[in-house]
Amino acid sequence: MFTIPQDDERFYVYCLRRSDIKNPDTGEDAIFYIGKGCYDRVYAHEKCARRSNECPHSSCKAIREVLSKGHTISTEILNNYLEENESFDLEREWITFGREVEWPLVNISKGGRGGISIEWDEERREARSQWMKEDLRLHPEKHKNFLQSELGIKRTPEAYAMRRECIIKAWEGNVELHEQQSEILRQRWANPEFRSKMEAVYADPEVKARFSESNKGKCSRMLTYKGFVSPDGVLYENVYNLAGFCREHGLSQAKMCQVHLEQRNHHQGWSKYNGGVVKAIELPTSSFDFIGPDGTVYQGITNLNGFCRDNGLMASCMCRVYAGKEKAHKGWIKYDESLVGYQFVPPSYAFVSPDNVVYQDIHDLSSFSREHNLDRNYMLMVHQGKGKGKGNTYKGWSLYTPSVLPPAQSSFDW
Repeated sequence: MFTIPQDDERFYVYCLRRSDIKNPDTGEDAIFYIGKGCYDRVYAHEKCARRSNECPHSSCKAIREVLSKGHTISTEILNNYLEENESFDLEREWITFGREVEWPLVNISKGGRGGISIEWDEERREARSQWMKEDLRLHPEKHKNFLQSELGIKRTPEAYAMRRECIIKAWEGNVELHEQQSEILRQRWANPEFRSKMEAVYADPEVKARFSESNKGKCSRMLTYKGFVSPDGVLYENVYNLAGFCREHGLSQAKMCQVHLEQRNHHQGWSKYNGGVVKAIELPTSSFDFIGPDGTVYQGITNLNGFCRDNGLMASCMCRVYAGKEKAHKGWIKYDESLVGYQFVPPSYAFVSPDNVVYQDIHDLSSFSREHNLDRNYMLMVHQGKGKGKGNTYKGWSLYTPSVLPPAQSSFDW
């Protein structure tokens, strides 16, 4: 049973499998849906499909189809203990890979945040248009009442925010819409009368000042933040350009947004100002000790995020190494007196292709798998002697085992 994490790294990427379709290479149940979530999200699809026959979600439709045939649904966690941004990236990578190897995926989008990556092809647009026309024909009063109810309505800030988000989704990645609007603007500005009129308007200093003042803190991408408190107790009030503020102080804009929304207590010691007495947050004094790939010992690390940025590491992976959930990350291991003097030697892999070509001294299994259109996890199982195919193989690839193996080069037990 998958244990749901309860800390900040509670996100994971999961897949749903169906027993009525088998993977032709491994014989396992085929993966038909990939998602990202936290807590018990992985079990929500089947619960929804069993509870209602009306849910239009693609995964629920597929689940109802499988259950109606007397088959079963199973779940699997592909990656866990992730930060939210990591889970979005991995979800997108898994969906892209699944489509490349022709998994029967029912995902509508390419993955990532929300439904912004839904592909609106001509068939989907035409179907949506026909549905709207038929609904208008069958229920004209409903549409008439809706239009009348919109006249003179005063929308809430939440409604404006939702509309703004819909516009951003419609524009993002829509090349055709961008080209269409660009052509309209080019034709409009090609008119000498229109150009001279607009240039005269925007050249007026009073107009410039009025536009600048009216847009401060009201731009759709630039909100005004009440204030933040620095690690040394300095108060910065009315921050309306958060991106520039973060660049100036070397901060992450995404994490400062989380601080503002109170989704995290602080970021690098910066906290949200809620009024009252200005007080800097007290940071924890815990430290970390590691041994680098060259055997250098690093002790008393109090800023793990900064340390990882300086050394090209992932903080989440180093946390798992320190907690004993992983042995190493990029050759870095947890400090232990018995391992002083440790030297990192990257693990080496060797395989035989289906046409009997030998590939040796493979140190980057991920890149090798992508290059040959293979699944890294299955190739790792072949290397460990746990291949799912007949005779420990995967897509015809097998483990290369020379008659005389070279002696082990690393003192660390991989």
